[in-house]
Parts: sequence; C-alpha cells; structure tokens
Amino acid sequence: MNFFVATFLVTLVTSAVAVPHSNISSSDVGKEILSTAMTAKGTPYAWGGGACSGPTDDQPPYDYGDVGYDCSGLVCWAVCKVTGRDLFTEGLRVTSSMYCASESKLEYKKYPLSQRRAGDAIFFGGECDCNDRSSIHHVGLMM
Repeated sequence: MNFFVATFLVTLVTSAVAVPHSNISSSDVGKEILSTAMTAKGTPYAWGGGACSGPTDDQPPYDYGDVGYDCSGLVCWAVCKVTGRDLFTEGLRVTSSMYCASESKLEYKKYPLSQRRAGDAIFFGGECDCNDRSSIHHVGLMM
C-alpha cells in the first residue's frame, strides 16, 4: 500500500473565502485542523456523511439511518471550520477527488511520508492511481 501526504491543509488558508480564526498562523493551520477533527471523537461513522455544518445522514448505498462523518467528510468539515473553505461545494468532498486534484484546483504538494506533519492529509489505497479512482479509498490526518 502506498501512502502519500498532501499538505494541502496549510495552503487552503491562502485561498479560503473566509478565515474565521485569522489569528492562526499558516504553520499552525494543520494542527488546528487536526485539533478540530479530534473534537468529533465518538461521532458515528456514516457513509457519505459530513458537511460544513457538521455530521449528516449516511448516503446510499449504505443508508442505515446513521448520522456522522465518513473519512473525507470529517477532513472537509475540519477544513471548513478552521479555514472557512467549503471543499464540499468545490467538488473536493470525495477522497479520490482530493488526491487527484490539480495544483491549480487545490494548491497542494505531495510529500513523502517521512516529511509529514500533524494535520497533513494522507491518502491510502493500492497504487493510488488517478486513472483508477477506486484505488484511492481512504483519507486521514497525520497525528
């Protein structure tokens, strides 16, 4: 399994429409996103769940009546809370869309796992091949 780190979280602040926590330096944005995501501890997993407003109902095909976040929904929610940037409406809600986004779309750079920092997004999958988006199936935040 290949692991890649995309430090898009730090650069999101520069292109955010609103930065509610403007006293956060750009070097601390990733840490703040991680801290925000950690406040959702205990929230149920819900396939397709999450919005800038918080946890949402799960989505088909896994419509079990759960309210919560899935992996990308949690990351997008935390980014929205810290930076004001709504990745949900920008078409970057799905893990493979985040990973495969062009630099002009997302403004991130991929770093080797050894250079990761707290709050950086990491993507999991087989080959993490953008030609086969099903190979990119999970996103998380470095601790």
